[in-house]
Amino acid sequence: MSWEFSSDIPKELSIELLKQRKCIVTYHSQIPFETIEQVHGLINQIRQTYPDATYVKIAIACKNSIDVFQLLKMNNHQTIAIPMGENGSFGRALLPLFNCPISFAPADNEYANAPGQMPITELVHKYKYPKLNASTQILGLLGFPVDLSFGDVIHNAVLDKLNKKAIYIKIPFQTDELPSFFDISQNQFTTQFLGFSVTMPLKETIVPHLKELSFDAHQIGAVNTIVKVNGVWIGSNTDGIGALNALEDVKPVINQHIVILGAGATAKAIAYEAKKRGAHVTIVNRTYSKAKFLADKFSIECFKFDDLPSLLNQTVNILINATNVGMTTKQSLVDKHSLKKSMLVMDVISNPKKTKLLKDAEQIGCTIISGQSMLLHQAVEQYRYWYNIVNEAEKKDLLATMAKSLT
Repeated sequence: MSWEFSSDIPKELSIELLKQRKCIVTYHSQIPFETIEQVHGLINQIRQTYPDATYVKIAIACKNSIDVFQLLKMNNHQTIAIPMGENGSFGRALLPLFNCPISFAPADNEYANAPGQMPITELVHKYKYPKLNASTQILGLLGFPVDLSFGDVIHNAVLDKLNKKAIYIKIPFQTDELPSFFDISQNQFTTQFLGFSVTMPLKETIVPHLKELSFDAHQIGAVNTIVKVNGVWIGSNTDGIGALNALEDVKPVINQHIVILGAGATAKAIAYEAKKRGAHVTIVNRTYSKAKFLADKFSIECFKFDDLPSLLNQTVNILINATNVGMTTKQSLVDKHSLKKSMLVMDVISNPKKTKLLKDAEQIGCTIISGQSMLLHQAVEQYRYWYNIVNEAEKKDLLATMAKSLT
């Protein structure tokens, strides 16, 4: 039997029922808790009121990812702790890792009766929920927003193919959560965290929290991949390699003039790798000071954003949008009439597959490369750090698995 702690069932009756049945006393709240001590106090209050309860179940909204992990840690042989709300959604997939004996899942989103519930089909097919247990390790994507990412689709497909006891989840994560995250990773989740992908706005702000950086990540000043090795967090960067491998699937970049729009972490990684491979690189950014900083850092050219049309009127072989313009709006930084048929045009945005920039370029007759191609190439390179997969034939096989998962 199960009933709500705050229900109108007479206390005397409920205590009598507890003596005759296995019962769960539950508490639900859509109001996030302020501190984990508050939740412990609530559980103790319920236990004192109903000492014979088989389980005390707490289902409560979470403010952020740290709340979710702290709540998950509370699961034991007498307590069921389930995160609620949109911030707590990813925690639903992790319940078996914390020995939680039950969960709740609708047949599909249409039948969800609480915010953050995952459909049973998603739990079973994407996350392989029946196979998860306390020995499953956690991989995932840290950043905000993450809802449009295909990372969980492609990585869980690969983990299943490799028969790895791991799950990849998308975690909404803000910069102010970093200190607490690294604290709990060292003191509470010592073995469960294997590694993470890192996206905006964390690629640069996470760097001071890492103990080591790969050579390329140090040169770029940003990471998109972290891995925990012998208790030490190490950062690396596969963004540039992923973008350039996607480009060179189409044509070599040596001696090609590449114009990169943007001066953030992704633009830095692409500029760094493109120069390494012999391309002539030009940075264009709406904030010129950031473009100038990046150009000075890598000894490359930069132009003001207002100069973009005249720049594209010169000999430009490859144009790359490395900003987020076009992700959630039908906008482009480039006037369609500035594009030339001879250009190779790439967008780092993976969802939507064809941004306005790519649609415009396609109409002009340009060769286009979707951000999904970069996504797959950079994701494959992450397995070098997570599972030491460096064999080119094996990486090619993983790339095919990822591509198939998106069809």
